[in-house]
Amino acid sequence: NWSISIKNTIVVSIDYSLAPEYSLEQQVQESFISYLLLVQKYIDLNVNCFNKIIFAGDSAGCFIGMNMIKMLVKLNLRIPN
Repeated sequence: NWSISIKNTIVVSIDYSLAPEYSLEQQVQESFISYLLLVQKYIDLNVNCFNKIIFAGDSAGCFIGMNMIKMLVKLNLRIPN
């Protein structure tokens, strides 16, 4: 597992609903809410998390990550560095 080799790192994997039963829009919404909850947890701990977050994914996961960034920009919310 590649994440084990990275020291002082927390890996979060979003277990979003899958197609074809659920739309890509629903997948993006679920992931976006998860991201906001994660950021809020860091803010509650008084930790700047924006230089520690990386969006990654293959196929639909990449699509979801890109659309989450688009939503953050559209809502004028801070995106990860």
